[in-house]
Amino acid sequence: MAQRYLVTADTLRSVELSVGDVAVVELFENATTGFRWSVEFDPQLSLLSSERLASSAAVGASGMRRFTFRADAQGTARVNAKLWREWEGDGSVTHRHAFVFWIR
Repeated sequence: MAQRYLVTADTLRSVELSVGDVAVVELFENATTGFRWSVEFDPQLSLLSSERLASSAAVGASGMRRFTFRADAQGTARVNAKLWREWEGDGSVTHRHAFVFWIR
């Protein structure tokens, strides 16, 4: 089982995985502003976890959002991420990223 790490610079880059491999996507986030990452993903993937990694213990510190996915089935799978204030709707989206996985 392999593990792949992806960041903002990997947007729209195709990544090859085998069934059972894990992909970790890390995106900058300052959740104290109300803007948080949300993801939608194809059924060939399972979301194993979503966690916030603070850059420091200081109140209001920025950090990263880490999404961990497992490749469950062969095919092409896409993860679409958006940074937004969910309660304000799609008009509040400030950033979007897409990650493409070729699962064999």
